[in-house]
Amino acid sequence: MELLRYLNEHFLTREQVLANCGMEADTLAALQHRRMAPLPSYRLRLAVSCESFFGMHDEQAMLDYYPRGYPDWLRAVEAMDDAAHANDLFVHRYRTQLARLAADGLAVPEALATGEHVAAEWRHFLDGTYGVCTVTGLPEEIATKEAAALAVDAMTEGGGKRVLTTDEIRLLGRIVDMLDRAMAPFAPHEVDRSTRARLVNTVRRSFLEQGRHEAEERSRLTRKAMDDIDAGCVIDHQAMQAWADSLGKEDPLPPPVDA
Repeated sequence: MELLRYLNEHFLTREQVLANCGMEADTLAALQHRRMAPLPSYRLRLAVSCESFFGMHDEQAMLDYYPRGYPDWLRAVEAMDDAAHANDLFVHRYRTQLARLAADGLAVPEALATGEHVAAEWRHFLDGTYGVCTVTGLPEEIATKEAAALAVDAMTEGGGKRVLTTDEIRLLGRIVDMLDRAMAPFAPHEVDRSTRARLVNTVRRSFLEQGRHEAEERSRLTRKAMDDIDAGCVIDHQAMQAWADSLGKEDPLPPPVDA
């Protein structure tokens, strides 16, 4: 099963999370009930049918999967008194990362740091949503994913902007790489509908590859022009100016040729 392989490669089962933290299952359940720790990002309901020398055996099981960064969060909140302290930690880490990104030159919309927006991010975090779309599921990566995604969307005008300058293409490439590192690969059945498909895969194909080809063509033409100069294949400036001035007139001059 591709899904099972994906989950086992990129996520931790509940048992692995508990072993990593040295935590009891009841403690994890209590933290989740008190809205201090996230729910699983994936939950598999399995119906297993086994055939062996002893005959057939049917069994049902449920497997919970968490992002690999969640043990870090559980260790941080285990000794806290209530959800308010856990929320304060999330808000601090989220906003600190936004400030760090802005200091590094990323255009971070002020709306991302508002109380209303961060409260919504906290709810998504607790519901396990960000474990699906980020690598670690932690506040720093959530902030990076959100800020970088908005920046890519703005630069490409939602995929509609097709002409970017060389400097814009370089900047876009750096932001897409940042988003790529923060964003989960996504499960095989989800990737085509994911933000990764739209903001990483499609942007690289439609903008960055196009920009690379255009840069290579500009470089080729520049080298050709320099070779022409070295070979003396140049056009007189006055002849070029006269031709340009004649454009749009009733009897425009023919394009000049090299001397």
